[in-house]
Amino acid sequence: MSKLIHPNEYAPFVQEAFKEVAKDILPMDHIRKSLKKSGFKCAKQTFYNMLRNPIYCGQIRIEAHRDEPEEIVTGLHEPLVPKDLFGECSTSLPATRKQHQRELSHLPLTCSTWI
Repeated sequence: MSKLIHPNEYAPFVQEAFKEVAKDILPMDHIRKSLKKSGFKCAKQTFYNMLRNPIYCGQIRIEAHRDEPEEIVTGLHEPLVPKDLFGECSTSLPATRKQHQRELSHLPLTCSTWI
C-alpha cells in the first residue's frame, strides 16, 4: 500500500522543533526564530499548531461528527517524532483557547467570550 504522507525537506526542522520544545528550556518563539534563521519558514501560529498536531507522531485526529466523538487513530504513515517526544512537547505548550475556556467553565462569572 502506498503511503500518502511523505516527509519533505522540512522534516529535520520539525524534528528539531519537537526536541527543543520538549526540553522546556527556551521560549517556543525563540526556537521558531532560530529554526527560521536556518531556513524553516513557519509562522508563529502555524508553529504552535504543528506542535499540537498528532500527525507528526504517526496518528490522525478524526474530528467529532454528529453523534460520533473525536477520535485519534494510528495512521499508515511513518511518524517524524516518537509518541513519547510528542507527549513531552505537549506538556510544554500553553493551553489553547478552548482548553482555557474548559478550565474556567466551573467559575460562576466566566464569560463565554474569553480574551
